[in-house]
Amino acid sequence: MLFKILYTASSLTLAVKKRCYSANCRIVLLVAACCFLISFFPGCKKDKTVNPNGNSEITFLVQDGKLPVWMPDGIRFLHTYDEAADKSGIYLSAADGTEIAAIWESGHNHDYSPSPDGRFIAFSIPGDEGGIYIYDLDGGNAAFEITGKNPSWIANSAEIVAENVSGGLFHYVLGSETFELLVEEGRYPVCSPQGNDVAYLHPSEVYGFHLRVMDIEELSIVQNLVSYAGSDMSWDRNGEFLFATHFTPDNPGSIVRVDPQNPSGIETIISDATTPRIAAGGEYLLAVDLDGDRANGILRYTFSEERITKIYSDGSFPAPHPTQNTALIEKDDGIYLLAW
Repeated sequence: MLFKILYTASSLTLAVKKRCYSANCRIVLLVAACCFLISFFPGCKKDKTVNPNGNSEITFLVQDGKLPVWMPDGIRFLHTYDEAADKSGIYLSAADGTEIAAIWESGHNHDYSPSPDGRFIAFSIPGDEGGIYIYDLDGGNAAFEITGKNPSWIANSAEIVAENVSGGLFHYVLGSETFELLVEEGRYPVCSPQGNDVAYLHPSEVYGFHLRVMDIEELSIVQNLVSYAGSDMSWDRNGEFLFATHFTPDNPGSIVRVDPQNPSGIETIISDATTPRIAAGGEYLLAVDLDGDRANGILRYTFSEERITKIYSDGSFPAPHPTQNTALIEKDDGIYLLAW
């Protein structure tokens, strides 16, 4: 096959060469022949394979919807609305976009999160009377639980780690009257799928936010893993690796993979991207492509091939389905379902 390709490229060059004897023409022909050959080898590819919408399908779901989050069952999702809509709050909708229930119909923080078993929804509301509320899907009501924000569920669906009013992190068992302070300074906790570790951001005057990991049971803190880290962290399905956005003064964002057991083993897997999200049961990672500081579509990183593909040319805030090759995404006019 390689001989045939070389023969074809050489024949093309000789045929045109009869009419072009200048050195410049020969150089142009040589470059063209090389490009022709390179196109046949999959190892010679760009960092990001641009395939905008080529193998993707998109379906409109919720007008003026934003910030979608799948429920664990994969047949319902949570979302809110932007300012263009005539209502606010947190809502539960079916996979086809049909609204099922209003979880909360007034102001709230954008930190709503379903419990791993799908029975509860934790969220917080701002202000002096604010705090963390728990919505019971079986009972159909939301009740105040404890002062704080940014709740993250532990795997048993009966405990959370959250941020207190002083900027620290605490561990809390639902229905109890006491809590355990984990760290005095911590933001945006994200518990591992197994529930024994929590990733969080530690503020620094010099390096922005440090990404750290704590063992909840032993209260041991891993050293700083990433400086200038974003709050959009995501664990892999086994709780072995963390994916985070890494910012620098000269870079609007890159996706890095971090092994908490090997703090020096930090690997950049996607440049110029943000919002990493594990997809399809761990086969892919989705992220938002960046053009400067502007969202420029959805990227898919295939772990088995270490390959990056741009699967859609628009959208942001991808919410991958728990098992399928689909994701909810946010566009200017609402929420869509993206399938690939």
